[in-house]
Amino acid sequence: MYYKITSITSTEVILDLRSEFLFNNSVIKSFVFDNPNGVVWVIPNSDAVEKAFIRYRDIDYFEVKTRTLSGNGKNFRYDVVMNLKDLSNWNLIESTDSQTANVELNRLVGAVQLGNLTSPSIKSALPSLVEVIEEKSLTTLKWRNPVSAQDVLKFVGVSTLAVVALGWLINSLVLKNPSAMGLFFVLIFVGIFILAVVSQTKLIIKDKFLQYGFSFSPDDVSYFEESVSTGKKKKLIKIPINEWFGLSFSGNSKTVGTDILMLSMDQYKNYLQLKKAGTSPLKIIKALEKLDNFQRLRFKALHVVQRLAVVNWIAEASL
Repeated sequence: MYYKITSITSTEVILDLRSEFLFNNSVIKSFVFDNPNGVVWVIPNSDAVEKAFIRYRDIDYFEVKTRTLSGNGKNFRYDVVMNLKDLSNWNLIESTDSQTANVELNRLVGAVQLGNLTSPSIKSALPSLVEVIEEKSLTTLKWRNPVSAQDVLKFVGVSTLAVVALGWLINSLVLKNPSAMGLFFVLIFVGIFILAVVSQTKLIIKDKFLQYGFSFSPDDVSYFEESVSTGKKKKLIKIPINEWFGLSFSGNSKTVGTDILMLSMDQYKNYLQLKKAGTSPLKIIKALEKLDNFQRLRFKALHVVQRLAVVNWIAEASL
């Protein structure tokens, strides 16, 4: 999102959300780099959500990344990004000028004492929407992605607009001025529309009738989807613990999105190879999605800061 450095002292660096975005309760309000305690406090823009943290020892490095906004390659944005060792990245500051972005990067790097790896003995708390089941050496988390009236209304609204647009295209390009090219464009639009409707319908039905789970033991890590009514597994991904890398969460990434990524060691090695080759973050994610056992953990009902708390809780509990 769009943050700015509002305070630098010997003990902390504060980045606050720009005032024009404060109306959005679903985003992160502030990042507070707490040097004495060796953590970044991630503070939500909602009083109903507890703050979470990122430990300094999990931060890899800061950098400026360049994004192209237009197809002609002439409109750029420069993001100051915090990269973590779990492959995630957090956008901190955005600028239209590369020099300004690098000045802010140097201010941040100079003030944040990443060498302090001693974190306080704080523990993450799971959101109430996530159920925990402890069975001997097996720990299981379960959650639902409830289908809200807003989801249905959004789906109906988008579908209605698409039908109206389709009607206009048929009238303008086929009926009034019939041509092969006009028919071609209409068919492309119809194909995209059908794919979008089918995909969204499947997702709504899935969220309505399934619950999701993540479990770990000394032997393996598993992700599963099961029927709410019968408990029957509809999907199961199991990774042996010696092939497991971890979870990766880019809480406000414009590229990766705000799902938690479940990664194996093979996926981690592929990531490093692609990054070394200069592959863009978006293309890296698309490449990883094609590998076996890649999975996104969707927590639709949770604030992004709560999702960070889930990642922290799992890391702490599985140590």
